[in-house]
Amino acid sequence: MRETVQRGPMLAHRYAYLLTHGELPANAVIRHSCDNPPCIEPTHLLIGTQADNIADRQARGRHRPGHLSGEDHPAHKLTAEDVLEIRRIRRHYSLSELAAVYGVSRRTIHMAATGQTWRLLDGHKAA
Repeated sequence: MRETVQRGPMLAHRYAYLLTHGELPANAVIRHSCDNPPCIEPTHLLIGTQADNIADRQARGRHRPGHLSGEDHPAHKLTAEDVLEIRRIRRHYSLSELAAVYGVSRRTIHMAATGQTWRLLDGHKAA
């Protein structure tokens, strides 16, 4: 027997689940027990809600670094103490001078000093 899908484009893992387990409930997400998003192995695919998917991500430590900020971000170069000092002295030095001292770009200094990054820091707002 040949099956057809009368919908628009579908992600491969959703299609694999549909072929193996049948129709997907509305608003359902397909979770990967193997933590490999391109995987289409039906035994690795679980149905759930977006909340289930987020809980899986957190439990397995798979949250993206882009959601981390400040010293929690693995690529941070400034410390909270640095940012507070930059905010305190920024009117006395150019962005280039501060960037050279802290080993970061002028843009990084500007964003930290103006609160575009490191928005709230120990109750201090960007001046």
